[in-house]
Amino acid sequence: MAGLIRADLHVHSSFSFDGQGTVQEYCEKAVSRGLQEICFLEHLDLYPQDPYCRYLDAAAYAAAIAEARAKFQDRLLIRMGVEVTYLPSLEKEIAEYIEGKGYDCVAGGVHLIFGGEGGISEEMEALETFARHEAEEVYADYFEHVAAAVRSGLFDVICHLDLVQRYGIHHLAQFEYGRFYGTLRLILEGMVKREIALEINSSGLRQTPQAPYPSAPILQLYYELGGQLITLGSDAHQPGHLAEGLAESWEVAEKAGRFRPVSFQARTPVPLES
Repeated sequence: MAGLIRADLHVHSSFSFDGQGTVQEYCEKAVSRGLQEICFLEHLDLYPQDPYCRYLDAAAYAAAIAEARAKFQDRLLIRMGVEVTYLPSLEKEIAEYIEGKGYDCVAGGVHLIFGGEGGISEEMEALETFARHEAEEVYADYFEHVAAAVRSGLFDVICHLDLVQRYGIHHLAQFEYGRFYGTLRLILEGMVKREIALEINSSGLRQTPQAPYPSAPILQLYYELGGQLITLGSDAHQPGHLAEGLAESWEVAEKAGRFRPVSFQARTPVPLES
């Protein structure tokens, strides 16, 4: 297990609208914490009504990564990626944006539902979404968006698959995944078929669920359906959270099945040494 937690494959620097800390500061923290690999997954938001639409400066981001790679080349493996806010209506724009950018990993995350009109990952937006809709309707639409992200074929990794629980847990206290079993099964079967990795995201340990995303039953179902590929990330938005909860998250994964932890290089899975 020790080798696996030497890589944090989901962090956000100030190139993300909600991130703090420079690429270099993250790399310095990674070295000080004994990490061997780090993957930046900066937010890519292309929904026109999003106030942070096209916040990411792709050229400046690439330059910062190149500079960090030159400085830390013998001490830290640095991957460059994006976490795309997925909406079905944006598939063409997403494909055009990521083409030719040289990303190691293109990860998909659902933060907006109901066609972009409902937010679930920021507290105030989530409060409004759950005020306007029944909790089960919110969860159902969320998982339908995740299923569409998988079908799109755009992504190497699906991030925090049940992130809807972050604030939804206040409205649907007992998340019984059986209520959404059909959609979840389609999601996970699609990931297995397309060899899309499932991210185990430790940020849930710092949030209300007090458990990694996705929850243990979803991990178990993924394994039962033949799922093998996983990534492990802290979803740190400041250097101080780098690698937090990775060991605990891996323990949850080990109880669910025998997975193959991977990183990504040029959008190709690379085994992580254990």
